[in-house]
Amino acid sequence: MTFNDTALMLGNQGRPFSFSKLDVAKTCGFKYTKKYIERVKPTDLVDGSAALVGTIVHSILEDGVKVFLGSTTVPTPAEVLGVVDRLSSYHIGRSPVTSLEKEKVALLLGNVAILLNRFLKAIIEHKAKVYLEAPAAIDQYLNPMSFDDPKSFFRGKIDMVVVYPNGAVEVIDHKTSRVFDGQTSASLLQKYQDQLRAYEILVYHGLRKKILHEHGIEIKAVRTGLAYVVIADLIKTPKPTTLDVLSKETTEWFVDWVNKLSDRAQEGSVNRASHCKWCEYKTACGSRVGKGRKIKAVAL
Repeated sequence: MTFNDTALMLGNQGRPFSFSKLDVAKTCGFKYTKKYIERVKPTDLVDGSAALVGTIVHSILEDGVKVFLGSTTVPTPAEVLGVVDRLSSYHIGRSPVTSLEKEKVALLLGNVAILLNRFLKAIIEHKAKVYLEAPAAIDQYLNPMSFDDPKSFFRGKIDMVVVYPNGAVEVIDHKTSRVFDGQTSASLLQKYQDQLRAYEILVYHGLRKKILHEHGIEIKAVRTGLAYVVIADLIKTPKPTTLDVLSKETTEWFVDWVNKLSDRAQEGSVNRASHCKWCEYKTACGSRVGKGRKIKAVAL
């Protein structure tokens, strides 16, 4: 399989593809055109409160892992919670947060500590290597590239990559978004399956040589998962993707996925029917679908 002309054009203009860009293409070609092709600034700025809270929680999770890297014994829950509290104060102090945003972060700290305990137990007990906010990039032939190379075709920063001595690799993406009525672990994995699979490809093709060079470990299998903060759960895919699949079937999926979404992005049509979220280009688009829609969140 090869990338089509649209994919090559959109991905080789010094503006590499990423999961977030292709997710915009999946949601609405109009938004993709305005944001990434025409480079039009948003006409209506949306509330950034949830994004700020998510950024702070991400930082606490990542810095919490860093604090205990190199430890030979698993810290106690009390020790982890103490570090989480300290990091919370630090990151809130560095951010322009409101009292409401502080409360939202505070409500999640216990869940953050639970996830950190789970991460650290696996990492320390198995003497695993860890990459945080790991930058990975590949060219159109799936060869590893420098993240900042304008010739890279697809790139992304992965929240956490855990490399075990036996060659097993876990790719973890932190999620701070809400969980709604009726959503299950399976449905959440389904919701983010494209992102997780894209990260799987990025790790195998973009980081394999780096991991081998730095740690002498050859990747044997990759398993992806979501660290879902609001439910304090690490949701992993049912089974790892093995070496033969990583080198063959996954590559075919990636090419097909990029081709389809590139075509949709190039069309530039407004996808109001099922995906309109009343985004920050609402004035330019004129769509009012979804405005005022209410979704009941799961009580935690």
